[in-house]
Amino acid sequence: MAVTTAIAAIGTVLKLGDGVLSTVPAFTTIAEVLSINGPTLSRDQIDVTHQATTGGFREFIGGLGDAGEVTFDISYVPSNTTHDVTAGLLKWLDSGLKTGFRVEWSDSPSTNWEFDAQVNGFEVTAAVDEQLKASVTLRLSGKPNFDAT
Repeated sequence: MAVTTAIAAIGTVLKLGDGVLSTVPAFTTIAEVLSINGPTLSRDQIDVTHQATTGGFREFIGGLGDAGEVTFDISYVPSNTTHDVTAGLLKWLDSGLKTGFRVEWSDSPSTNWEFDAQVNGFEVTAAVDEQLKASVTLRLSGKPNFDAT
C-alpha cells in the first residue's frame, strides 16, 4: 500500500515586501490570510505549422511565460499595518507600483517562492453573519523565484 506524501496547507504564509526591488527586500507576514490561490502560471504556444508539416497535426514551440495572478482572502482588519493605506496592501493598490511578495509553503523545510507584483484588486465583503473580509488580487510581473531562501 502506498503512503501519501501530501502536505497540509495550514501554516502557509504570504509575506509583503518593503518595496525595495533592487536589493534583498524585507518581508512582513500579511495578517489574517485565509486562503491563497495561484500563481496561475502559463506559457504561450507559438504555432509553427508549415506546408511540409507531416501527419496533419499542428506543431508548436513554447513562447513567453506568464506568471499570472495570485488571489487571496483575508480577515480584513483596517487598522492592521499589512492591510492599511500607510504601509500595507492598500498602499500598494493606491500607488500602482509593484513590490515583492513571498509565499512560504507549509512543507518542512519550507519551500519559498518570491515574486514582484502589483496589487490590482481589493474587494471588501461585510456579510452580516461573517467577519469582515477582503479578496485581494496580485498581478505578477516577471519570472518568480521558485527556490528563494
